[in-house]
This record gives sequence, C-alpha cells and structure tokens, in this order.
Amino acid sequence: MKIIQQTNMTYKQSMGYVIQTKSGHVLAVDGGAIGNEDELERIIKSVGGHVDLWLITHPHDDHHDSVIALLSRNTDITVDRIGSSIISNEWGESLNNAVDARELADWNEFVPSIKDKHFEIKEGQSFQLGSMRIDVLSDTNPDLLNFNDQSRVFRLSEDGFTMLILGDLGSEAGRRLMAKGYDLRADAVQMAHHGQGGVDEAFYQAVNPKYCFWPTPLWLWVNSYAGVVIPDSARFKTPETIEWTRKLGVVNIVSFTHSTSFDSETKKIDKY
Repeated sequence: MKIIQQTNMTYKQSMGYVIQTKSGHVLAVDGGAIGNEDELERIIKSVGGHVDLWLITHPHDDHHDSVIALLSRNTDITVDRIGSSIISNEWGESLNNAVDARELADWNEFVPSIKDKHFEIKEGQSFQLGSMRIDVLSDTNPDLLNFNDQSRVFRLSEDGFTMLILGDLGSEAGRRLMAKGYDLRADAVQMAHHGQGGVDEAFYQAVNPKYCFWPTPLWLWVNSYAGVVIPDSARFKTPETIEWTRKLGVVNIVSFTHSTSFDSETKKIDKY
C-alpha cells in the first residue's frame, strides 16, 4: 500500500490520509481542517480522482471540515461510500462544550447531502479493497464524555503489512480497547490526537510499531505555539510522546512542510 500523509496547509492541527492499494483502490481517512481542501483534492486526483471508501474517525472539524468543503463544491472527484459515526447533536450538547457541539452539528448537517453514499461505522465491520482489508476495532463510547474517545480505530492490512489508524483516541478509550483482547500489534500506527494527549505509552508498547505517522504541525512537535516555546510540563505533551517512540526504536514519519508518501513494500519515504 502507498500511504500518503497530508501536510497542514494552515496553522491549525489537521489530519488526512489517502491510502492506495496495490490494485489501485483508494481509501481516504478524514481530510483535515478547513484550508486543506485544495491539498486533499490534489492528492486524491494524483491517485486517479476516485475514492472507493472514505472513513471519518470522528466529527471534529480538524478531521472533517476539508471533506465537507471539497465535496460541497464543484469537483470531479468521485466517491463510492463514506462512513462515519452516528452521534446525536443532543449528546454533543451534553458535553457543555460549545465548540465540540458545533463541530458535531456541522457534520450531522452535511450527512443528508451524501445520504446515498453514507453509512454508519460500527465495531466488527470489515471492508475489502483489492488485497487490502480494513477492520473496525472500536465503536463510540458515549459514556465517556470526551469527544476524542469517540474515535473509530481501523486496522489496515495488505500483504503482511499492518497499520492502525487511531484518530484522536484518548487514554481511557485506549485502555478500553486494549482490554477487549484484540491483537493490536502493527507495523505502523497513526499517532493519536496528533501525537499528544492521546493514548497511553502502554498502548504504543502493545502495538510495538516500526513506523509512526504523525499528523502533526511543527509547532506542536516542538511544543510551541505562535513562536513561544512552552515547557514540556505545560499544555502540549508531544515531547513526551516522541520519547516513547524513541524508546521503541521506530521511524517517525512527519509532514511539516509537505505531504509525505510511504511505500509499505519498499519502505521508501518520499515528498509527495
């Protein structure tokens, strides 16, 4: 498989992946914050302009706004199926977080426009795109009043290479997933919540990856914002997560200034 990790075209953190199978099928996962739709469109067109399956990990705007923007405008990109969580606006409002509630409502308002293609993602589902299999390992956790803990987790596998997509999965949902008894070992993992404030170190130890994909802007990687360096003990925990990966001896794959591609067969990393 060819894994394309989208760069951040704005200052906001963002996440988008386009993955092409050996047979030419295309899986898209999320797409990023508003302002990333042109880069998203460029990447999709570079692999043929057609998405066989599009999966949304959870309805936060830095994961879905560029998807809404791209599919709402006049584009010749075609999509077969789009899957996402079904989470009610009422649940979002119960969090007493106006930003989360609005971002969820934005996605729910968009879904009717793609109703002929849309389906609900559920734990236990599997999809086959050529020789690549996608398994859904997690469902929503509505009792956990944390939006990130509603992230779906996907396991991708093709020709013996495996990758976990975690979205923004938080520590509590991560521990819950570990307790289910799934074999979480994988060759690659997408770092949860852009590499900070996501799952615990024990989760990454269970995965034991060789490659870690970081949907992370440079400012978050270096634990700074607006040019002001913030101590490691402050808001951003990225340096701590980087240290976890260094202890595992992984190759960290970042996309600070350009989108990046990774070939699972040759293990080659290129600017895209």
